[in-house]
Amino acid sequence: MRDRIPCPRMTILLLLIGLSGPAFPQRPELMFSKDMDVPNFFYDYIVQAAPDTGRCQLQVFTKIAYDELQFLKQDSLYTASYEVSITVFDRTGEQAEAKSAERRETVDRYLATNSATDFSLSVTDFDLKPGKYELLIGLMDLDSKKTGHRKTKIECPDFWADSLSISSLFLADRMTVDSAGTLNMTPNVMWNFGDGQSRLYLGFEIYNPAGLDSARVGYKILNPIGEAVQELHKTQALTDMKTQIVMEISRKDLQNRRYKLAVGVSSGSIVLTQSRDMTVRWMGMPAFATDLDRAIEQLSYIAKGKDIETMKKAGDREKSALFQQFWKNLDPTPGTEVNEIMEEYYKRIEYANATFSTFIDGWKSDRGMVYILLGAPNDVERHPFEADSKPYEIWYYHRYNRNFVFVDQTGFGEYRLTSPFWQVMDQLR
Repeated sequence: MRDRIPCPRMTILLLLIGLSGPAFPQRPELMFSKDMDVPNFFYDYIVQAAPDTGRCQLQVFTKIAYDELQFLKQDSLYTASYEVSITVFDRTGEQAEAKSAERRETVDRYLATNSATDFSLSVTDFDLKPGKYELLIGLMDLDSKKTGHRKTKIECPDFWADSLSISSLFLADRMTVDSAGTLNMTPNVMWNFGDGQSRLYLGFEIYNPAGLDSARVGYKILNPIGEAVQELHKTQALTDMKTQIVMEISRKDLQNRRYKLAVGVSSGSIVLTQSRDMTVRWMGMPAFATDLDRAIEQLSYIAKGKDIETMKKAGDREKSALFQQFWKNLDPTPGTEVNEIMEEYYKRIEYANATFSTFIDGWKSDRGMVYILLGAPNDVERHPFEADSKPYEIWYYHRYNRNFVFVDQTGFGEYRLTSPFWQVMDQLR
């Protein structure tokens, strides 16, 4: 079992924050420069029936906060440019489709370039045959050349093969219908209620090749123990082969936590269901932390065990207050809207989960731990197919004059440190 962190919390903070001199400053400068880490971003996708009834339409959304991009000043404006590239692989691993597009964002205030609440959104469309696919989503900052990646598996069904079927679900911040009856939406890529949002819009399409007259349509929002805290059901006339469904979701009665949004469509003996996780966030919660209980568990690298247990045992309101106070005590810029250390910590956890997950969440892995505490390595040396050794990686941290060796002993991608982390880092104490 991986060694737990035995060091005092101050040692962790020395790794997460930079020092301006040989002595401890009262308010240390943040060490999280953008050239250290790859850009973190969110993504979501929708699979619907294409106008050609034998194919699927795939829409992929990517969303990145301004503070993840490198803005350059041009006259009185600040501009960032990035490229989104998406490759679709079929079930044999062959490339089926690939697209890339550049986007540019321009702001007129320097403060906006460091905003964690302003985002850039990109949409990429594909027309695919029914089948199972894997997506590789890449986002590269064109100025820093730093690139982040995400992988996900999707399925494009033959929506017209059965009497009744439904598209994948989507969540939107705003929804309008134009004069031609076309649904226009602003996708809620992160599937959460953000600060100040009182309602969201749930949408999907019903496909009706059998010509059924109507269907019972509804949703339930289930809390962590499976209780329905909000629900809506209605009878929907099916007057065409395709019917667009939009239902409003209210934030009322929803607490700050993770929920399951379950959708059902039924007609006679036909019952169709889908579900997605959604989150209600509270003021000050970083975008990359979507569940309070999980966010508390993920403090294990920087908080004392007894403090984590106290938070876990507290009621919802007290638990939130204790969590916020923990991070407030570490905030290098009190009085501002953003707690930079908290934001960065959960960004790194998000990246670790997206990159290093195997049989366990990526943040719990050895590579995840090192990445969370030290950020991205300056160099990585990979040896996946050596004839006389197990697969291994060497991470070089030139700024600490340290390197870490990870070996995949099982062959299943579970890379483990060959030396205890704190034994390697002891000279930084």
